Amino acid sequence: MTKGVLSLFTGSCKRVCADLSLCSKYGIISGLTLLVSFASSSPAADIAIEAQRKEPPSPAEAIRDPSQPPRAAPLSARDDWAPLGLPRLRANNRGSASRLSGEKFHVDSLNTSNDSGSRTGQSVIERDGLKVLKILSGNVWSRDMRSAASSTLFVSFRLYASVGTKFEIGGVTFRVDESPINGAASLVRLEQVRDEIIAAPLGIHVAWNVFDGHKLAGLPVLTVRYDHNAGVWDLFSSTSLVADNLLIQKESAGYTKRQITLTGGASGAWLVGLVQSEENPLFEDTNGSGIEDGFQRIALNGALLSKESTWLERRRLASAWRKSDRDKPRPALLVEPLRPDSFKGSGR
Repeated sequence: MTKGVLSLFTGSCKRVCADLSLCSKYGIISGLTLLVSFASSSPAADIAIEAQRKEPPSPAEAIRDPSQPPRAAPLSARDDWAPLGLPRLRANNRGSASRLSGEKFHVDSLNTSNDSGSRTGQSVIERDGLKVLKILSGNVWSRDMRSAASSTLFVSFRLYASVGTKFEIGGVTFRVDESPINGAASLVRLEQVRDEIIAAPLGIHVAWNVFDGHKLAGLPVLTVRYDHNAGVWDLFSSTSLVADNLLIQKESAGYTKRQITLTGGASGAWLVGLVQSEENPLFEDTNGSGIEDGFQRIALNGALLSKESTWLERRRLASAWRKSDRDKPRPALLVEPLRPDSFKGSGR
């Protein structure tokens, strides 16, 4: 029987991940909790596996904490896990980027809004081992921005969104539209020009899928660098800079209230991760410029951009860095997927 369970586990992983090493490392499975070792094929081992399959989670474990690794992840992989896959939030300190101290970042609990009126259109579930905050169409969920108004803030999030979904960070507003690419969604930024709202494409296109019967697009992990003092923002898709030095819309209510808001589109929206960081969670960025220290030192003869650098100087350096990314693409963040309805065994 043990071999049969193992075979089922392997088959499920092949449908979920192209890379089986990702499945084994993070314990991404389809409805099963497996023992760490399958070496034994004794009846006692089979009984233990059956018990783990049938035993429901305790109330405390009913919905996984977004700041914690997957329950099925082996101990050897837990130090490599991080919320939203953000490199500087990993427990280990391998690689070139040092780990951020706990007081420098906050992993959102993904609970419903404090406003009881808004909560009627919000719910929290667990799907495929992830905590999911579900927002109905037209409903608005909000969080306060956690940094002082004078400082730079990095906001990372991961969203499964229907057409028309809006996500705003203090005057920086994104919307999910239909893409000109057939069968795909497009992420755009909204900008007010005089009395008109302009939708500007960001070059991010994601295939539509069906989740619990809803047409949603699973966006990559997005990180906004929000520079309140300079009045500008940048956008990272995974670890790559895709937009820089765009103006914060100071006429927005979100800017005045310093809030992060999510408004459900035609079929609602699912938020599966939100992290606010006082420092760059993606790579070493001593001056908070959104440009990797290593690249700054190469481009500036061993120096970093100073706080007195002009907007134009920073933009030129950011453009050069984006070009270097195109020549040598950066690695993607390692995150756990939600499986669409088309995958057998998807869901809770």
